[in-house]
Order: sequence, then C-alpha cells, then structure tokens
Amino acid sequence: NQTCTDCAGRILNWTITTFGCSDIGDWEFKFNATDLQGYNNTAWASGATNECVDGETDCVFTIDKNNVNLTVTGGNGSTATLLTPAQFQIQAYDLTKGNTNISETLTVDYDVSTTSNGPFSNIGDNTTNTTGFNNFYFDPTGFTSGTKQWYAYITGSTCYQNNQTGNATVTVSVNNPPTLQNETVNGV
Repeated sequence: NQTCTDCAGRILNWTITTFGCSDIGDWEFKFNATDLQGYNNTAWASGATNECVDGETDCVFTIDKNNVNLTVTGGNGSTATLLTPAQFQIQAYDLTKGNTNISETLTVDYDVSTTSNGPFSNIGDNTTNTTGFNNFYFDPTGFTSGTKQWYAYITGSTCYQNNQTGNATVTVSVNNPPTLQNETVNGV
C-alpha cells in the first residue's frame, strides 16, 4: 500500500521479498487508485475492461525457482579404497537470497566416471541439512583402479533450479583378486 501527493508522472515501486516455494508460478497483480475526492479506478487482468498497466502480459508476473550454486568443499583429490571410502562434500548456496539458508532439503545425486574421463555412473544420493551441507561416502566396489572424475547435482527440486558442481577427482585404489572359473590343473 502506497500513498502519493501530486502523482502525475511519478513512478511507484513495490519490492516484495517474502515469496516462498509455495508461491512459485504465475500470478496476477491489481492496482486500485483512489483520489482525495473518493474517485477510484482499478486495473487487473480479470477486470471488466481487461486493461492493465503492462498490457503485454495482462498484469501477470512469474515467481521462479531460486538459483542455487553447488560448490565442492571436500573430497576433490581424495582416495577411495575397498576398506576406506572417499568422503565427498558439497555446499549449496541460494544465489537468489544470497545465503546458505536452504528453503527445502535438497537431494544431491553423485556421479563418478567409470574411466578417467567418462562415461559417468550414478553412485547414490544424500540430503542436505538446513545450511546446505551435504556429505556422501563413495565405496568404489565395482570400479577399477585409477583416477576418476565425480560431480554432484540436484534435479527436480520444488524450490531450486537444476544445477551441478564442476568435476572433481578421486583416486580409486582397489586390488580385486582375480576370479577363476572352470580351470583345470594337471588335467584335474
């Protein structure tokens, strides 16, 4: 609600920063102007005249999901063995709000390359806490030894746009014993 005197040619702005996840979508706005003599006029998309100040979109505005940045905070350059998994860590940062107070618990997926440069295989997921931190322990069972790449990502969040980290590295060190099948020794 704003009031002005001598309003001809004056621009009024409204800034609202309290939108939440449940507000995401298309909305209409409405203006009602009343002068000191009690004369008034209203414009909104559903009004009788269908007139609106922003003519092109019929008083409709869109609230989008927030942008989020995912940063690797631990596990880059780590080593994973069959006895000691590597710990991958990321931090989610709400770019729209400018802080780490994440509006919803995010499910963060992790992919590791099956060779030094890909293709990638999903190895699991874990959820963030309220300050956007996420830990994941990578068990390299089924992987071969060598340097692999990994990244974390979110998709399908109610409140946040899809995004992913850059690639990080992990050294996989596994000594799988050879498997023998249908072998014979000295004819036996």
